[in-house]
Amino acid sequence: MPDLTALPRCPHDRPTYRVGPIDVRFDTPDREALTDLAAMYRHLQLDHPTATPPDHHIVNLAARPQRHLWRNAIPTPLTRWAITANGTPMFDQLPRAALVPYLDWAVNWRIIETVDRWLLLHAGTVSRDGRGLLLAAASGSGKSTLTAALVAAGWSLMSDEFGAIDPATRQLQPIPKPMCVKAGSFPPVEAMGLPIRTGRHYIKAFKGQVGYVTPADLADAGHPAPFVDRPAPLSAIVFPQRIAGHRLAIEPVAPADAAFRLARHAFNRHKHLDGAMPLLLDLCNTTPCWSLTYGEATDAASLLRREPGFEHAVAA
Repeated sequence: MPDLTALPRCPHDRPTYRVGPIDVRFDTPDREALTDLAAMYRHLQLDHPTATPPDHHIVNLAARPQRHLWRNAIPTPLTRWAITANGTPMFDQLPRAALVPYLDWAVNWRIIETVDRWLLLHAGTVSRDGRGLLLAAASGSGKSTLTAALVAAGWSLMSDEFGAIDPATRQLQPIPKPMCVKAGSFPPVEAMGLPIRTGRHYIKAFKGQVGYVTPADLADAGHPAPFVDRPAPLSAIVFPQRIAGHRLAIEPVAPADAAFRLARHAFNRHKHLDGAMPLLLDLCNTTPCWSLTYGEATDAASLLRREPGFEHAVAA
């Protein structure tokens, strides 16, 4: 396992990271936060930035100390921070320990707010042999841990947050950000052999302490294909739910039911107006849909490869 304490130094020229449909630059006087973000996003850094594609958005995320007349302008451990995107306020009153998680979270929000050419679902997505698997679920369902288990089993990360579907091609689009893992999932994810960045004790709202599994660290650890940067045809849709101690159970979901379930997980359905539901119905009519209940993510990852009637939908 790589030594994650040996972080690369953050360059001084504010690198640009191509995160799916947006180009992101981070800016803050907190050099430690910049260094962490540079390490987490280094697989997406544009070494020689070219002109931004016309359908991309440029996002400048800035974190600054909130100054008050009665408080010293020099940041202290008690200083609260504010985050803006292209000058528009996003978060404020943040402790320093929350800077990295909230800047990473801000990337998600800017994707949701700015992207309209793709239908964005709350889902984990992975790819194997050029075929995509979509795991649509609400927060707290174990989606990120299951995504991590599939990556540990040899799949490539597309996203642990977005199921991005191009209405024109019906293909999944990659947004391979670092995977955010809650503290309760540290032991099982580490048992999978995946490296987690936890040393700086990042704090993220109600999730509490979080860590990150990054594609660059996976590559350093020897993963042959930690992420993909090209679209993949959708081969299966799974609705996972982790229940502690529950036995493995997988069963098909009718297309109409699956389409309405997906609609509940859509971030930007309003941007597609009357086209969203026909798109989801078409996807579910042409793609196997399954409900998966499990107790252990590694068992669920194995089941997705061996369940009778499922192996035709995902790569064995």
